[in-house]
Amino acid sequence: MSLEDRTTPARLRAVLREARDRGRDAFLAEHGYGPARNYFVVAKGMRGEYDSKAIFGVACGMTHDQFSGGEKTVVPALERQGFQVIDARTHWYEDELVLILHWYLRYQPRGLGPRDLEVQASSKTLQDLARANDRVGTARHRSPTHVVEQLSRFADLESSNLATTAPSSPYAELWARYATDEDQRHRRVQEILTSLEATKRTASPRRKAEAATASSADEGRPRFLYGPQPKPRFRAQELEEPYQGPRQSPRHRQGKSIPHDPDKQLAGDRAHEHVRDLLATHLVDHGFIVCVGSNAATANRVDYDLGACRDDLRLIIESKSLPKAVGAQTDRLRRGLGQVLWYRRRFEVLCGERRIAVLLVERAPGAHQEWFDVCRAAGVVLTWPDQFVSLIEHCENRGGTR
Repeated sequence: MSLEDRTTPARLRAVLREARDRGRDAFLAEHGYGPARNYFVVAKGMRGEYDSKAIFGVACGMTHDQFSGGEKTVVPALERQGFQVIDARTHWYEDELVLILHWYLRYQPRGLGPRDLEVQASSKTLQDLARANDRVGTARHRSPTHVVEQLSRFADLESSNLATTAPSSPYAELWARYATDEDQRHRRVQEILTSLEATKRTASPRRKAEAATASSADEGRPRFLYGPQPKPRFRAQELEEPYQGPRQSPRHRQGKSIPHDPDKQLAGDRAHEHVRDLLATHLVDHGFIVCVGSNAATANRVDYDLGACRDDLRLIIESKSLPKAVGAQTDRLRRGLGQVLWYRRRFEVLCGERRIAVLLVERAPGAHQEWFDVCRAAGVVLTWPDQFVSLIEHCENRGGTR
């Protein structure tokens, strides 16, 4: 008699309901099975993951030592009975991937590693989500390292323009659905996290105790729509040091913006330092304390050009020289906007202080009204020397120009 002949889908469903109602530990202890390591049953209409060998063995009336469960026996037998079996080492749920995609688009996390606070906070949210949904197998595979791996999936997807990804890929499908529709993505993220919080509030005493133990390190941290905010590691003063004037530009520096023309690179460097110094002088004349990033800031990838503080008005500034060609300006402005958004977010994560982002350029961009609109939408103030007269007013209005 084959394994499938020993049971029926109805019998398997009855055993799944027993496992759900009694709880995993009590069910396994009653029937003498150990917990599964990799393969779990996911049943339609039932929340959670169930130990594949134990479910199938109990349904067949067999003890744990009467057959060897695993990929080659139990998994195909369950699938032929119409049940889905997942490999916890590689399986990701739709709600988890939506959060991963959202974090990817929010942080643009190229270069982030498992020790970064954003990644650790994301891992914590995914572990909470797994526990709330009784995903006992995949919960073990939501570490910061696993988060980085999934973020890199979306980075590869974006860099390939979806060309190398099959249309049926869950990553490509989610990208197509949510990457360009920010409102829809935010609604879905809010739905997932609201459901998570509601599950925590109505959880059984056992699950509440587990969640309390797992989240004790996060007590007192502020929460926001996208998950737990990491606890600041620095004071703002540790990420800055006094501004000392323009830096000397090396004559033979191999720059990224003009890699094959040292003379143009040198001219760009000098223009960058000149406009940066003009703004620093303007801010000092208007009562600001002006600073630059400290070694601690550089080590934590927040190498901003200028910072400025006056009372409650606090700025973080990225400076860019601009070539005269409009096409080349666009590339430089895109890079500068991405950098200042990154620095603002990193500063907030590292010390808990959100600053106004300022993108400083040496001259008015060719399509400056369009760039005003882009920067306004991102909450960034765009300025150049002719605009300094109204800069502080725009900063006080939090990221609006004109």
